[in-house]
Amino acid sequence: MAPTPRRTTIAGSLLVAGGVIVVAGLSLADRVPLLFERGRGRVEILDVVSVPGDAFTFAHFAAWAGLAAVAAMTTRAVLPRLAAAIVLAAISLGLEVGQLFLTTTRAVEARDAEANLAGVLVGTIAGVVIAESFRLVARRIPH
Repeated sequence: MAPTPRRTTIAGSLLVAGGVIVVAGLSLADRVPLLFERGRGRVEILDVVSVPGDAFTFAHFAAWAGLAAVAAMTTRAVLPRLAAAIVLAAISLGLEVGQLFLTTTRAVEARDAEANLAGVLVGTIAGVVIAESFRLVARRIPH
């Protein structure tokens, strides 16, 4: 049975929801910073691209970019894509602020919030580009 647009949207939404739960857990966990302790300074990606900041900030960006990309790929309409980006941005900022009240070892950091928002923006754009590229290619393939 071929996936229908509705099934694809539901599956993508569940994937994003699960991802948000995982990211929320990591954002509020007391021991996660220890995992990135060795990555302080610069993050080297494939020894080619050097990203300023520490591994923890890059992890914020990557997590939210991935979630936003999947969210953007689950629908074709502009408004749901925009709504998903706004909701993800709000959740990411809410988790940053929640660190003030829900954990004793984590702190709210402006650069983490900036990385979250940049991740949502880049991920949404990437998700739209990927989804629309696949749709263009699929239209050109004879059925």
